[in-house]
Parts: sequence; structure tokens; C-alpha cells
Amino acid sequence: MAVGEHVRDDRPRQSSGRHRPQVPGVPGKLRDVAAFIREKTGLRVEVVRGNVLATTPRSRADALLMSELHEALNRCRSDGVGSFQSASIGLAGDPDDFVTPLMVVCDLSVMDSDEWLLSGEEVELAIEVASSPRDPRVGVADRIAWYAEAKVPLVLCLRPVEQEWELHARPSAEGYRALTQGRYGEPVPLPERLGGDLLTEHLPRYTR
Repeated sequence: MAVGEHVRDDRPRQSSGRHRPQVPGVPGKLRDVAAFIREKTGLRVEVVRGNVLATTPRSRADALLMSELHEALNRCRSDGVGSFQSASIGLAGDPDDFVTPLMVVCDLSVMDSDEWLLSGEEVELAIEVASSPRDPRVGVADRIAWYAEAKVPLVLCLRPVEQEWELHARPSAEGYRALTQGRYGEPVPLPERLGGDLLTEHLPRYTR
């Protein structure tokens, strides 16, 4: 597929997650559970589809990747947009669910707030890494469907082992309606406001 070509993604859709699995905890209190686990263990904790997910700290390879992405995205600062780590996104109308992408890109003014959760519509781009350690209950496709429900406009999913990337766009209740795919070495076609084409030649390749 040519880089920059937007097509309908006809792959099977993930569930919207409205029918949650039965999980321990009291609805509306799982964020408190997540905060307790994070405080006691230092693990990275999220709540996705009512599941409390705790993962080990990001790898050194992920840290290098974040450094490269920050540098590559630095051009968008001139338009008042910045890239941020450790920023979490909440799901509108849900008292529990929140995720913490590898990185988010949003308007600098949005970050000038005491609120700890961003709404999906405040985020202009979320970046995920498919190779990062994840809880097997929630896969990468599930997370992409979650972002669509949260109305995050763009999600870039990097696959450093396969040296591939996917850009998901046009969120809807059924998932993202457009998908652009490419390999490392081919630019990701981001909007000009986000700095334009994101070069991928120097992004780290993972061995596993």
C-alpha cells in the first residue's frame, strides 16, 4: 500500500467494550485501586474495559524511542503543539477507564490544568507501541478500539520488531474508519499542524 493512502479498514472490529467483563472492584472506584497499586508497587497502571492492568516500567528501548519521537515531533512546537509522556486519557462518561499511551501530542494550552486526565478530543495524536509488555486480557486491537470510542482523532501504532507502523484516523462508534500503513523508512503522513510527515528512518528497531 502506498504511504499516505487512506482506505477503509475492513478487518473485524473489536467490541466497543460496552459489555464489560465481571471484574473485582467496585464500579467508580477502580481508579482508586489503580492509584493504590501504583503507589505501592511503582508499576504502570491503567484501567481498560473495567480491567485494572499493571505493567512493568517501560524498557530502555522504549525510552530511546520516546527520545527519538520527541525530537522528530519538535517541529510542531511552532504551532503551539507539544508531545508529552505520562499523560493519561479518560473515557467520557466512564468513572473507571483510563489509558496512558507511550506519548500524546496535544495543544500546549491543554496541559495548563490541574486535571490529571485528558479527554480523547483534547488529544490530537496518541502513540502506542505494539511490542511493549501488555496484559494479555487487553490486546493492541482492543486498545485501538478504545481510543476510537474515546474519540482520539489519530492513533499511531508502532511495531518496532516488525519495523512497521499504522496510522488510524476518523474515529467512529464502530472503530477507526481509515487506516494508513507503512514500514520504517517511510514517513508517517501527519497533518501539517503536527509537523507534517514524521520521518521513521531513525526510530529504534527492537529485537524482540
